[in-house]
Amino acid sequence: LGAEGYALYAFVGTLQGYLILLNLGAGVGVQRYAGHLRLHPGRLSALLWRVLKFQALMGALGALAFALGRNWFAASFFNIHEHPLAVVAGVLFWAAATVPFTFLINFAVNTIYGGERFAVYNAIMALQSILIQLAGVAVVAGGYGVLEVAQAICAVHAAIAAWAMLMVRGELSKRAEPSAGDWGEFKVFSLKNFVSQLLWQLTSQGDRLFLLRFLPLSQLGFYSIGAAVAQKLNVFFGAVAVAANPIMTDLQARGEEERFRRFYLKASELTLFYVLPVAILVYFVAPQFMGMWLGQEFG
Repeated sequence: LGAEGYALYAFVGTLQGYLILLNLGAGVGVQRYAGHLRLHPGRLSALLWRVLKFQALMGALGALAFALGRNWFAASFFNIHEHPLAVVAGVLFWAAATVPFTFLINFAVNTIYGGERFAVYNAIMALQSILIQLAGVAVVAGGYGVLEVAQAICAVHAAIAAWAMLMVRGELSKRAEPSAGDWGEFKVFSLKNFVSQLLWQLTSQGDRLFLLRFLPLSQLGFYSIGAAVAQKLNVFFGAVAVAANPIMTDLQARGEEERFRRFYLKASELTLFYVLPVAILVYFVAPQFMGMWLGQEFG
């Protein structure tokens, strides 16, 4: 794809990360309350339907707003030298079209995770990651460009969203028994989590919008590669978090605050034990790897 094409490819993922903020923290809220209300399927079904309607609406609005403004965004923010403006606008359109499917996947996987159906959760997450990458590689190997890659990514998200929603039909099919306090508690918890999500997004991706505005797109492509390698270390954090979060949810639900605190600290220590050696290794080998992969221009 070249450096500029790769930057556009990377931006598709960046856009998903920003627009998912429109769920206002509801994703993690679903994860928590799917665990808390697992023994009350009627209350859980009522809450999930309400959240699903909210997430579907916000995903559709976010996608529509960005799709309508794609030409202005492409002309105002992207410093383009290699690609026609129409191609960039087309990539942004398909990136926006992917957003509603991203919201549905987010809703479904958090419902499954909260219900501690980890085999299904792992299968969806792994398949999503693998198929997106394979689709991109297949499209480029077939001689097509970044626009067709964006279309393939959208198609993969649509298929995964359909499968993921099929996996939560059991939770949604129960007779709804709304509880007056559930929705209020859910909103408070989700909004608190939204603050964390927003800060995380600004920390991990906030720089890219600034660089996108003031640097050539090809330079953003090189920058995105380095940033992506660093963020791959989140895999090790996730390995701990995926196992730790349900345990912490159960301990908190049972009111065992002291055990909750001890377990949280031990999980943090384990995360550091995993991440620190790999971070040191990356620090020493990444420059050589980047030079070998990207050539003299990277240096």
